[in-house]
Amino acid sequence: MAEPADVSGPPPTSPSPALERSVSSEPPQPPAAPETPAADEAPVQAPAAAEPVAVEPPVPVEPVAEPAFGAPSFPAQPLPAQPLPAQPFAAPPFGAPAGYGWPAAEAVDDRRPVRGSRTLLLLVAALLLGPLVGGGIGYAIQAQRPPTPLPPLQPVAQPQYPAGALSPQAAAAALPAPLSIDGDLRKLLLAKPADAQDEDGNASGATPGGWETVGEMARERGDSATEFEDLLDAGLRRTAMTGWRKGDIDYRIELIQYFSADARSAYEAMDQAHVRNPQSVPFADGMQGSYWADPKQRTYVQTNLKFYYGGAKTRRGDVLVSVEIYSPNPVNADEARDLAKQQWERLG
Repeated sequence: MAEPADVSGPPPTSPSPALERSVSSEPPQPPAAPETPAADEAPVQAPAAAEPVAVEPPVPVEPVAEPAFGAPSFPAQPLPAQPLPAQPFAAPPFGAPAGYGWPAAEAVDDRRPVRGSRTLLLLVAALLLGPLVGGGIGYAIQAQRPPTPLPPLQPVAQPQYPAGALSPQAAAAALPAPLSIDGDLRKLLLAKPADAQDEDGNASGATPGGWETVGEMARERGDSATEFEDLLDAGLRRTAMTGWRKGDIDYRIELIQYFSADARSAYEAMDQAHVRNPQSVPFADGMQGSYWADPKQRTYVQTNLKFYYGGAKTRRGDVLVSVEIYSPNPVNADEARDLAKQQWERLG
């Protein structure tokens, strides 16, 4: 082996205190494990001794003069070095690997016991098992009791329908009572005033002072098909009408009679007239129904002629009294009331 070379020069000096602090502040490194040479490899010769590194002497610090005007003074010599603790940090710096002088961090279990879900499961189980257990106990108790006997059935007498011929007298007696108003309704109509003229014509085509058919009534009201069915469904029996013209005012009176079983239709027709005319006034003196005068102008169907309308509706039994007035000027409601009252009195 070669002998170490003789190095001449000044002897090495001791490093400065600042350099010692910088070196001591670094964390110690673990020693590396020696590598085992392979069997077939040649032995490695030991390296030559490293040459000593020359360390430059520290630069002396010159003292600083004290400033004027009472400024604070600083010491001329640097402060003595403070010894550092063997382990400056309680925990390894961020990113430092474990096992190099720093203890490994203990694992923290963040899991917390779940209490709400268990309580909910217990409540659901109690709700489900409670009725089942209670029903089972009740059924077991009821099954042990003796059955209650039912009362015996009582025989019921069957209705008897004697066979026999029905006499005409008995059939007539079984019919409803005769109508309160019977006979010829045309004789009960009001007579035409002396100063009035015959009506020129009406929409229905019926003759004043005579009978009015269901078809003529439906044609006079408009929407003939619907009105025809409604009149028959209401139980219409017959109708007598009259009318006249006085000056430029037309008057029309109808006596509409329903079958006795459908006498309520007279009341319903009277009530509908009150609903369709909000300005109507109820009758007094025991009369049912109302009378009115429309302040707005109307137009005749399929024409441009304007007119004012007024009327009244009342009833006696199964007969409906209808009074209508058509005028080019506003109608007086009292006139419709007087005509309806006179016609109602003739029916009694």
